[in-house]
Amino acid sequence: MSSYVIDLPSPPVNVACSATDDSLAVLFADGRVQVWDLNTEIPDPKSGSRLRGGGKVADPQLRWEAAVKPEGQYVSKQVAFGAGEVAALFWTDNEERGAVVTARDGQSGQPRAVGPGVDRLIWADEAGWLVHEDGVLTSSETTWYSMPEYR
Repeated sequence: MSSYVIDLPSPPVNVACSATDDSLAVLFADGRVQVWDLNTEIPDPKSGSRLRGGGKVADPQLRWEAAVKPEGQYVSKQVAFGAGEVAALFWTDNEERGAVVTARDGQSGQPRAVGPGVDRLIWADEAGWLVHEDGVLTSSETTWYSMPEYR
């Protein structure tokens, strides 16, 4: 059962809901990210049933789409929201690292290398991007690897 449907070009690998606005980020296997404005409307409870009280529950609109994939072979893993940008985590063909790529308003940033044990990205207003690597949650700024191809 669903309140509304979003037509996507292919099955998503991962989705994330924004904690600050009514939007959704979608990561696809081909390294694309879409950000949708959901435009959720709460029906007026005075009109009777909340389900029949006001027409559409939402009117999703595509805000932007960008290719955020790293170079070479990769597997799309996770997408997350943080401070006006979206970050995507990838496993790469290099066993020694993965990659994180951020995007803002459809513009993709440069890939940044992370360790092979990174399995989750988290945004915290107080700390910025955090990574969960081998059971430890740390600041991403201390874990971005300085490899030439990711500068």
